[in-house]
Amino acid sequence: MEKSGFGPNGKPTLRQLSLAISGRTSVTSFVRKFYLAPYLKFSEQYFGRRLTEDEPIDLADVDNRWNLARTVFRLESGRKPIMKRRAFECGLEFGSDVIADFDAAGVERGANDPIKFVRFKGIEFYAKDCLAISEQQSAHAEAESTSTAARTELAVAEAMIAAQQERIEQLTADLAQLRAAIAIRNLAIEEAGDKLQNSAKKP
Repeated sequence: MEKSGFGPNGKPTLRQLSLAISGRTSVTSFVRKFYLAPYLKFSEQYFGRRLTEDEPIDLADVDNRWNLARTVFRLESGRKPIMKRRAFECGLEFGSDVIADFDAAGVERGANDPIKFVRFKGIEFYAKDCLAISEQQSAHAEAESTSTAARTELAVAEAMIAAQQERIEQLTADLAQLRAAIAIRNLAIEEAGDKLQNSAKKP
């Protein structure tokens, strides 16, 4: 991803990300429906606002990386991400360290140099001792995420309730008009009946 411009200092947009993940070169109806539209929708939940499709996302900002990762995971997994932020940050450090050592050994260039693990610190470090983010920061981030998600869900629920209330008000008004029309029609029928009776009584 770094070689595609999505590295730690990249500034991808959701449009670019949709194209990269879908493997397409242009935003077709398929890309928009199955990638871009969901990313835009989920960004509201994890960024606290709805991003635009051409808005650069500065990956040098650790919060942006975390928010973007959850936006992508939400679509790819089909459910809310269960990964904690601490595990995510440690995973990034793990990947970056291994790639750095592989690049130094020229693995992709086909070099036969032995791989020297200089940046890589051993599995245990990343599994237990990675301090890229403290537990306190992780808990705070999770709380913020939950709060943002709750606000988003509440806003959606309130909008739905408001729409239903408006619909009920409209139906009530329509019902009142219908009742008035029925009353007028009944009155006209009664008057017509009275005229018929009076006509019948005349010699």
